[in-house]
Amino acid sequence: MLRTSASTSSGVTSGKAQLTGGVGGNKGAFQTYKRHSYEKVTAASGGYSLQNIDARGGRCARSHGRATRERGSVSAASLVGANVSRLRNTNCRRAAASRCCRTQRKRDKWRAYSNGEANEPNKGEEEFSQEDLDTLSTRIARLQEDEMVLPLILLDALLPRQRLQLTITKDDPSHLTMVQAALKSSRTFAMLGVDPRTQTPLRHGTEVEITQFEELPDGALEIEVVGRRRLSLLGEPVAIEAGYTIGMVELCRGVPEKLDEEAQMRVLELSLSLEPEVEEWQRLVREGGHERQPDQLTSLYRDLGPLPPAEDCDDRALWVAALINPVPALGVAYEIRPAVLTAQSTTTRLEVALAAIKSSINHLNGTAPLF
Repeated sequence: MLRTSASTSSGVTSGKAQLTGGVGGNKGAFQTYKRHSYEKVTAASGGYSLQNIDARGGRCARSHGRATRERGSVSAASLVGANVSRLRNTNCRRAAASRCCRTQRKRDKWRAYSNGEANEPNKGEEEFSQEDLDTLSTRIARLQEDEMVLPLILLDALLPRQRLQLTITKDDPSHLTMVQAALKSSRTFAMLGVDPRTQTPLRHGTEVEITQFEELPDGALEIEVVGRRRLSLLGEPVAIEAGYTIGMVELCRGVPEKLDEEAQMRVLELSLSLEPEVEEWQRLVREGGHERQPDQLTSLYRDLGPLPPAEDCDDRALWVAALINPVPALGVAYEIRPAVLTAQSTTTRLEVALAAIKSSINHLNGTAPLF
């Protein structure tokens, strides 16, 4: 079972959870109880409407390794090998197609030359410029950096910059082994949440880093993790012989979308409109006495840092979502962390964040209570 409670460590307010029970990460089940509601975003009249899914209830998230276990355990090396083989096959097909295209272009150039419609091919020009080759090399290197195998934990939709404290007991050897392995390597793993509507694992989550840990006398581990980067799960999770689950993930860099001028202006307007809403939301929370712990907003701002600039639209939307859905929760807004993580575009992510903070403000000032 997963129990959540508020905890303050070194002046920083964060969430604290305890993992207990279950023989392993793929054999047990755990629950997480939330005091705040979940949110569903639905397209309506060209915008987004927020619906309260469960104001006081909880959710039960069962481990997603059953299907994998039926197929048998697979080692991390074989998973990496399979994905490398897949990428190689894909690259071979792309290379073959590219060669065919180059051959066809050359034929077209010679045909035009023989008809007197163009100069002789390949005089004073190259098939690919050095800039094209440099761009291709950069893209290949970025692909290799962004795709990696990470241990997986199905727990909560944590956002970048958010902090969470976990206690892993000896009764949960799979997660204990996973954390011990992470501490010996990069100290990172992937944290995925659960869709509150379908109770299935989300395909998007966050890369988290272990920033503090302590071994307890009874053999348990207390760790503090902080969200770093968004990621998406590629393929299906795999149970390995060590007893925990791993998966191939792709880190999201927040590459700017290719938008026309009108769409760019729309995105920038959405991003700029968040700042006055944040100021109003903060004022209402402080004046209304909605902080559940002393100086909770102060500690929250210490973790999140200042509001990102309007030009960093993706980052600003994630920051706003982390503000109104902190760990532990304030209970003044719908849960939108799964929605902002799974949003397919910057525009959608901004619209979700803007709609959520506006509805929270209306709840705080009494105009339209949420619960």
